[in-house]
Formats: sequence, structure tokens, C-alpha cells
Amino acid sequence: MPPRNPFRHMVDRTRRGRAGERALPQNLYQYRQLETRNSVRMVEVLPGAPDEAIRIVLHYDTIAQMSTCVAVSYEWGGTAREHEIFCEGKRLLVTSNLHNLLKELRRSGDETFFWIDAISINQEDVEEREHQVQLMRNIYRNASHVMLWLGEADSFTEHSFQVIPVLAQEWDSLTQRETIIRGYGGLGQF
Repeated sequence: MPPRNPFRHMVDRTRRGRAGERALPQNLYQYRQLETRNSVRMVEVLPGAPDEAIRIVLHYDTIAQMSTCVAVSYEWGGTAREHEIFCEGKRLLVTSNLHNLLKELRRSGDETFFWIDAISINQEDVEEREHQVQLMRNIYRNASHVMLWLGEADSFTEHSFQVIPVLAQEWDSLTQRETIIRGYGGLGQF
């Protein structure tokens, strides 16, 4: 008689994916394949109370339709995906900083679609991830606008936002001077 498998209870609570994929716990979100090479997934954050789990829906479209979508650029923070959200009723694990971003997006109540790389790209599918990374320039270019998320506010946040316009003005001044110098054939280092 073969020895009893001590991990039998774990196998019973998993389901098999396609050949070669590892077993996934039940109720874990499984991405649908993108239809074309220019397809993207857009995230809709569903309304909810602050103490409720984050719920999202993924919408599939092409890069050409990104004008209805906000592309989000954010600091990933730690790489551990420890926070649970629900995508179309199934569990999806995200990083702490992304979870904070999704809470903020839900709180804002904006009814828009977002392109967020860690969700919009199937991070477990290496081929898809590599291809979508190549499309990111066009994704950001075609989005209605790009939102930058650095994380939750802290004691330096207010001061930082006061400094940004000053830096932007200085940058404009430097780039205008560089254009003038190049226009006159001069050489300069800034």
C-alpha cells in the first residue's frame, strides 16, 4: 500500500490550469488571454465602503482605445503581494503600495478606467509581460492622461508639492536656454 500523502488536503483545494502551469488555490483570479498583440486590460475600481475589500473589474480593449483610460505610474514599494483584492469575484494579491493606491482611487469616486501595470499585465505570464512592457510607451502616450502615485502622504508631502512647480519652472527655463544656444550653434553644458 502506498504511503499516505500528508499534503493531500492542499491538493484537494487546488485546481489545475493549462498543461505545465502550477496548481492555483481555488477562487484565485485567472487572467483571460489578450486577444491581439495591441490588446490591453483596463481596471475599473468598483465603489465600496472604506472597510470593505477592494473590488475591481477588468475591461479588454486595444491601445487605440486608451484615450478613455488613465495610465497610472507608481512606485511599487515592496514586491510582496500580501494584500487581497477581488477581481470579478476572484482573489487577486497585490503589493501594499498598490493596495493603498486602489483604496485612494475608490475613495475619490472617479468613474473611469485605469491602466495599472501590476494588474493590467498578467505578471505570471512571462511572454505577455515582456510584450506588454514593449507597449508601455504607446500605452502612456495614448492614455487620456498619466497619474503619478508615490504613496500615502507623510510629513514631507505638502512641502514637496510646493517645490514641484518651482522645479518645473526652472526646468522650462533651462530647456529654453538650451534651445536658444543650440539655435545659435553654440555649445553648452547645463
